[in-house]
Amino acid sequence: MPENAKPNNERPADLAVQDSVGGMARRLLNPAHLRDLAGRSVRTLREQGAEQLWRDVKFRVGLAMHHDDWRHRADIPLRRELKAQRAAHLQGPKVSIIVPLYNTPPKFFDEMLQSVVKQTYTNWELVLVDASDADKRLESRLPKAVPGIIAYEPIENGGIAANTTRGFELATGDFIALLDHDDVLYLNALFEVVQTIQNTGADFVYSDEIVLSADLKELGGYHFKPDFAPDYLRGVNFITHLAVFSRPLLDAAGAYESKEFDGAQDHDLIPVSYTHLTLPTSDLVYISVVAASFNKKKKKKPRMRHTL
Repeated sequence: MPENAKPNNERPADLAVQDSVGGMARRLLNPAHLRDLAGRSVRTLREQGAEQLWRDVKFRVGLAMHHDDWRHRADIPLRRELKAQRAAHLQGPKVSIIVPLYNTPPKFFDEMLQSVVKQTYTNWELVLVDASDADKRLESRLPKAVPGIIAYEPIENGGIAANTTRGFELATGDFIALLDHDDVLYLNALFEVVQTIQNTGADFVYSDEIVLSADLKELGGYHFKPDFAPDYLRGVNFITHLAVFSRPLLDAAGAYESKEFDGAQDHDLIPVSYTHLTLPTSDLVYISVVAASFNKKKKKKPRMRHTL
């Protein structure tokens, strides 16, 4: 690097280098580039289908127009992948998804609810602990028939930690997942988690997440996480969501969240759970795909959304 040159640290690491229309046009005039492009397109079409090919084309054109589409890195499952997962009828443990509700906007609630109901893995239990004001409870918005189970209980508001602990008490699943009331899961989230559990025997699984605007269109940032790092975890809750515990592991950790840590209750729970793993290096698994995404709502407060 020249002596006076400065490293390009201004561009976020998760953004691709921008292209240009002129640069794209010049490459397309190169016969060798065209042959390579055609070959890669045929392979993509054959191996992943037209939907993935269109995503790739849209992404590259977007770069030329100085628009980096976040969806290209977000591991959004293809329709053919979702269809194959549903056809597989994966048999596995029941996953209880704990969602504490508090004056949740109906739009956010409906989006969260549909993202669970439409999961490609169907052995789930959605535990809704509703501490909302009486006129803001959302029981009437629950569907009549779902592939899994929905448990709903209105309670007095004891704070996020106490409300979550009540969800633990109501849950009947073999594994417990934590979800916020304005989160959204990718439709393959539970399938990927359960398949990982079956392949590895893990007692604790976590995954990546992204930050999006409330309408799911504007990127706030990617949260690509490292393999489990206990020293890092002591100072930073890099795991957040999606996090899934086995029931025995959660019980060994006390199956409660302390109200003294309201707002950081999950950060308190995860290290405690880790100390009860019998074989930490093999019982705890990180799925290297996007599994959660924050979404900004009013006052720019992040809104968590899951997207495995």
